[in-house]
Amino acid sequence: MSTLRSDRAGDRLGAATIGIAAAIGVGAIVAAVVVVRWPEAVPNTPETYIFVWVVGIAAIVWGANRLRSTTRVDRSAAALPEVEARSIGTVPGEPVDSVLETTSRDPFRRHRQHSAVRKRLRDAAENVLATRPDVVDDPEAALDRGAWTDDDLAASVFTGEEIPDRLVDRIDLRSGEIAVPFAERVARAVDALGRLAGVTPSAGADPPDVDDEDLPAAVVKSTNRWRGVGAFALIALGVGAILSRPGLILAAAAMAGVAGYATLWGDPSVTLDVERTIEPERPAPGESATVTLRVTNVGESWLPDLRIVDGVRTALAVTDGHARRSTALRPGATTTLTYTVEGPRGQVQFDDPVVVARSASGARERVTRPAVEGQATITYAFDRDPETPVSLRAHASRQVGRLLTDDAGPGVEFHSVREYQPGDPLRRIDWRRLARDGDLATVQQHAERAATAVVLIDARQPAYVTADPSGPSAVDQSVIAAAELIDSVLGADHRVGLAALSPRACWVEPAGGSSHRARTLDTLASSAAFGPTAPEAPFLLDAGIAALVERLPADAQVIAFSPLADDASVEIFRSIEASGHPVTVVSPTPTVGGSPGRQLAAIERHQRLAICRRAGLRTVDWDGDEPLRIALERARRRWSR
Repeated sequence: MSTLRSDRAGDRLGAATIGIAAAIGVGAIVAAVVVVRWPEAVPNTPETYIFVWVVGIAAIVWGANRLRSTTRVDRSAAALPEVEARSIGTVPGEPVDSVLETTSRDPFRRHRQHSAVRKRLRDAAENVLATRPDVVDDPEAALDRGAWTDDDLAASVFTGEEIPDRLVDRIDLRSGEIAVPFAERVARAVDALGRLAGVTPSAGADPPDVDDEDLPAAVVKSTNRWRGVGAFALIALGVGAILSRPGLILAAAAMAGVAGYATLWGDPSVTLDVERTIEPERPAPGESATVTLRVTNVGESWLPDLRIVDGVRTALAVTDGHARRSTALRPGATTTLTYTVEGPRGQVQFDDPVVVARSASGARERVTRPAVEGQATITYAFDRDPETPVSLRAHASRQVGRLLTDDAGPGVEFHSVREYQPGDPLRRIDWRRLARDGDLATVQQHAERAATAVVLIDARQPAYVTADPSGPSAVDQSVIAAAELIDSVLGADHRVGLAALSPRACWVEPAGGSSHRARTLDTLASSAAFGPTAPEAPFLLDAGIAALVERLPADAQVIAFSPLADDASVEIFRSIEASGHPVTVVSPTPTVGGSPGRQLAAIERHQRLAICRRAGLRTVDWDGDEPLRIALERARRRWSR
């Protein structure tokens, strides 16, 4: 509030200065005409000269002061948001790349940053080397000695001393040798670890920079576009008066006239009627939707400079057209914005548009957010893919379903043969054995039961990662894939529930049937737990795991979707498995090579997958660009070996 008050005071002071300069300009014009046309009318006395000098010096001092303050004033207009740029996730490894790409002049801060990168890299190296006994016996000793790789530069990350980043500090004056910078040594170490872990670097384009600037608030302000004109007018008037130069006085009068022009226009008055339509309102994920925004000037004032930006959320990408318009609107006139957007999934709310209206001179502007009539929400419905194969684990209930169990009972797949008992159905008698040996025996099948599965989506802060800030996040991919899987599991007569690893709660009790399917998919599309942006609050690990395990039915197994972006995710799933609920982890790949930080993140994720497998969890390493059913089928073949 105090900042806004001081801005308004500064605007009033600047307007007052321009007004005074305009008044002085009018007086200067009159004085200049009198001096030029009737020079004898000006008394030639010492008092006159003293008065002229005093006025001239005062004008110069005042103008110089205003000119100096002008250089300190922000003359930029209101910054409009870049709604066309989509940014909903962080890139794995970005903090490491940031340290390697920038050099801090503070040696203590640089040492802390390098130590943090070195520790993270060492932890990854110890995990990788622990799985490679054919390379080293003792990972820690090998890292300390540099015996884990033939690349001396890579080994020096853990054995060498701190090497400065600046070239002048890396020169050895005695030998003339130049030490290799820290960033290059880290890159070599990451490459060496990647080869040992079996993670090959893939070339990936650097993600585009996205300006995540806050949207401007509703305010009336000065653009300070004409602020320097009044100062120059005062200086020219002072110099012209002292040197008796009527030409300078006339120039001052012209500049004062320009300054006066800016004061003729007051604050723009904005009264708009805004209506938005979206077609279709419920598109499929990835399908384009056309947005039309109609803006009508229902006020009585002409708007000579009107700039409009629709409130497109970062979860949507503008793929065609423009969500902004610069125009002029007379009273009663209408302008229309038409553009198309694409979104990954879920329900996305549009913000009210940002409108900037400027006066004809551009000296004043009003920034506002008019209320919108019509549609403000777009919901992406899920595609049905009942062909997605789901290999559930043998953890079934007593209800009849399609999951094969190790128990004998009603079914179609052969289980065993037992001795005939009175009352056994004739169709289950082994007639071939009776004909061959004369013994009555009964054929048993594997009992088919209904499974209870809970689909668990990792929607914590670390899970909102993406290989490209303009693309879908790992949570987006997980939600879309979960919808396919839920539809497939329910189609196989199993019971399905839904839960979230998030500070924003979500729980759907396992059940079956078409109404339960509709309710579950609707929750998946609209629940705040799976919002397009990461939650601000952290997930309480111990309390969250305990609450989830307590809610799980005794016969439930868990199908978890997680990018495995941090070690906590592995701890969560291992804890659920240890509680007696089998866990299958479907992990969308958010890591793309191309930089040491991203390559290090890929190595860390590869090790987390290995830890899950060693703990008995089923894992599906899923590239989000391929259909989920292909990844599941590939994993099923691996599990059946």
